[in-house]
Amino acid sequence: MATAASGAAALKALKPLAAHAALLGRIAYKSHAQHAAARPFRAVEAVRTALARVPSAETAVRKARAAMREAEASSSDATRQRAVAAYHVLRLALLLLEVEHRAGKAFAQLTAHLRTPPAPTFAPLFVVQLSLCAKVAADTCTVLYGPDSSSDEGLCGMYAALQGAAADSTAIRAIVARAAEKPRGAAEPRDLSWLPLRLQRPSRPSREAEAAGAATNTPQLAQAASSAKQPASRTAPAAPAAASAPPGMDDDEDLGEAI
Repeated sequence: MATAASGAAALKALKPLAAHAALLGRIAYKSHAQHAAARPFRAVEAVRTALARVPSAETAVRKARAAMREAEASSSDATRQRAVAAYHVLRLALLLLEVEHRAGKAFAQLTAHLRTPPAPTFAPLFVVQLSLCAKVAADTCTVLYGPDSSSDEGLCGMYAALQGAAADSTAIRAIVARAAEKPRGAAEPRDLSWLPLRLQRPSRPSREAEAAGAATNTPQLAQAASSAKQPASRTAPAAPAAASAPPGMDDDEDLGEAI
């Protein structure tokens, strides 16, 4: 069965991530007191925190798949069990997307630190963490999309098979929608077409769009510059209200609220 084959391969591919998490935890235990204030170290800690939540999500997927097989064998309510399995697969996929995002962010910060002259501080430790973050990102992509980026393998293949195998996909879509209520700001993966549309991040505005926006604001900027040249009045103008930043999550926020 396609679901069993893709599911077994995807869950087996999680073993390297567990090894990376153990090594990152050991490094954090040995060097946290010395390097806790370093910004790249905090980014690596965010990767380790996200990886620590993967085993519980994996256990939920395994239990849901076992219950689904039992329901199919006993000819009971297999549609509901497939919906539950699809829900847990989607939760695990969202968590792995966040792991990939944090690993990419840590890799960028470590690279920038190592390229900063003079000789960067803690260079040997950061080189080790750099290679670990690269491996975490690569192995996460393998779990999500399969070794050959095939749509029939990995978690995306498992999720697609669970949706296609249901006689009535209404139950699956209703339960899966619960997992998509609070999408995380994950990095752009290679293919997100298998996920609900609300989970796909909006693309960043292109440079042409940014240039068009700058051209639109040129009259306002010129007016502000001319007013700045005029002598200031005795009464200082009121400070403009601070623009409210869009809501977001930092890397240390609990992922349980997001998925």
